[in-house]
Amino acid sequence: MHSTIRHKTTASQAPVTGLDPSSQQNAGIHVETIRDTATLSRIETEWRKLCERAPGHGFFQTFSWIWPWWKYLGEPSGYELRIVTVRMDGRLVLIWPLVVRRQGLWRVGVWLGSGTGQYGDLVIEEGAEQNNWCEAAWYAIKTDCGIDILHLERIREDAVVRHFLTGKKGKLKETATSPYIPVEKYQDWDAFHTQLKRSFRRNLRSAHRRLRVQGKLQHRFIDDPLEIEQIVTKSIRLKLSWLMKRNTYGRLLERPEAENWLVNTTIAAQEEGTLKLAVLSLDDTVIATQIGFLHHQHYYSYFGSFDIGYSSFKPGKVETENALQWAFENGVETFDLMPPADEYKLDWSQHKANIATFVSYPSNWGRLGKFWYSSGLRDKAVRIYWRFPRKFRRLIVRLLAI
Repeated sequence: MHSTIRHKTTASQAPVTGLDPSSQQNAGIHVETIRDTATLSRIETEWRKLCERAPGHGFFQTFSWIWPWWKYLGEPSGYELRIVTVRMDGRLVLIWPLVVRRQGLWRVGVWLGSGTGQYGDLVIEEGAEQNNWCEAAWYAIKTDCGIDILHLERIREDAVVRHFLTGKKGKLKETATSPYIPVEKYQDWDAFHTQLKRSFRRNLRSAHRRLRVQGKLQHRFIDDPLEIEQIVTKSIRLKLSWLMKRNTYGRLLERPEAENWLVNTTIAAQEEGTLKLAVLSLDDTVIATQIGFLHHQHYYSYFGSFDIGYSSFKPGKVETENALQWAFENGVETFDLMPPADEYKLDWSQHKANIATFVSYPSNWGRLGKFWYSSGLRDKAVRIYWRFPRKFRRLIVRLLAI
């Protein structure tokens, strides 16, 4: 199944192959590559205003998401900004948010926000000149950003950038799927709930009943900044405990700066009005949490956790049900469970959006690295990596600074 298209914005169909600086000048287009924090900070207001004029972007392209990532994760980790901006007669019309980091012998360009499970896309104003703006940005990416390998992951099938990249030199490959619930297509919560598998509904009822026997069960949303910090910190610790039990290394969450990043991201989202931080409590004990973001009536179920001491009571599923029912009652159009398409997500829906990765080699040096990226060696190395015990995987990551 294909996804509900989040927005109808698409690039112009005109077959333009590229806009060099002289062509840009003749068209009234000005391109700039942002490389420093001060300049990024200065365009915050323009970035936010462009988002208001660009219905095709998602939450992960908002300033509230990218700024905490850069401040707490990107810059401290040695990434370099390469945010390509396009102006038309002085007005900001496109932002292509990239960063660069050296990996081995190559300088690899990735989405700003990389490594967090986000979707990747650009921000672009609607208009007949969209394709020309994209071409101008693409020319800068190839010639001005110092990128050997461009590796853009998690491109959702309805992303604005996906149509544009389809015609570019490189490899656009579907690599995952993202389960979602098209809330707007159901008459109401009851209509959705009754089409779930009978055994699944029975298990949910049993979980609710057994939890209520244990004490007072309460679901609520958090909006106080101090409590947000406490719950986000709790969520990370619950998730780490779950990962430890599964002998899995949480590469992002085990970084010391991860907590500051996620706390500040959620607070920024709360100030913007997009945060939906839900808590399931049993008496005074938090047993499950869900960090979600609501943007343009698209709900992103970003980060869920539960107390493994209550795992037999299925608190994570109970909390997801509570969040879903809230979505149906509050005009949400799409409830996005996000990749990967794990079995527990597919219990809720068989609707899946295709997710792609795009890889290109802008420099001659990058083209020499194509063998590593395209021959399957990277995939084989990843499979070997996961065979090691958890403590050795952590050591490998630290030694290679990945």
